[in-house]
Amino acid sequence: MLFWITNIIAVVLILSMFFIGMFIDKIHAKKFTVKNIALLGLIVALSIILTNVIGYSSVFGFQIMIGNFMIFFAGMVFGPLGGIMAGFCSDLVGSMIHISGTFHFGFMLAKIFIGFCGSMVFIFRNNNLWFIKMIFFLIFSLAITSFLITPICLVASGLGSLAAINYVKKIIILPIELLIFIPSIYACLKLSSVLLKSEIQQPFRPWFLRHGQLKFKTTKSTKK
Repeated sequence: MLFWITNIIAVVLILSMFFIGMFIDKIHAKKFTVKNIALLGLIVALSIILTNVIGYSSVFGFQIMIGNFMIFFAGMVFGPLGGIMAGFCSDLVGSMIHISGTFHFGFMLAKIFIGFCGSMVFIFRNNNLWFIKMIFFLIFSLAITSFLITPICLVASGLGSLAAINYVKKIIILPIELLIFIPSIYACLKLSSVLLKSEIQQPFRPWFLRHGQLKFKTTKSTKK
């Protein structure tokens, strides 16, 4: 019974996030040109590879879902709908690759939530302190998915003992994930800012450029 109840709740939350994303992103919902769809597809493909090829390869008994940072990044670049679609496609294709165990919509909700939180970095009226906002929403999304959504899904799927072990592992893994994710997202966003700079004046510019160009830290060399 718990399995079906949690699945229904997960589906309701997924649909709710989709409609919330549509409401937030009324204008930018039209930004999905052929080029942007191709870029989003590339990001999703990288997420799937990093998660299902590298992520499931245990290192000292731990599995780090590296592809999650690409889902978060998709939300930052393409907004709520982009992040939601990246999470949805990544989990759907990943589930087809690793057809083992019981499928639970809660795991899909976790990835969609990460993508949605990525878009929240630029939901504000300006880009001030965007790097701090990025770290906050990244930690928030990983904490909620690691310590709330995933354990509930495991327990509902009859894997209560695994949920307890996974909980302890996540406490150790989370700081490592942040050390990998933060510089990776920063580097990807800086590269995207250069590649998509010409679109800043376009009506349907990328989500992260909706309030102008981002400011990145630069190192100044001093002459002796």
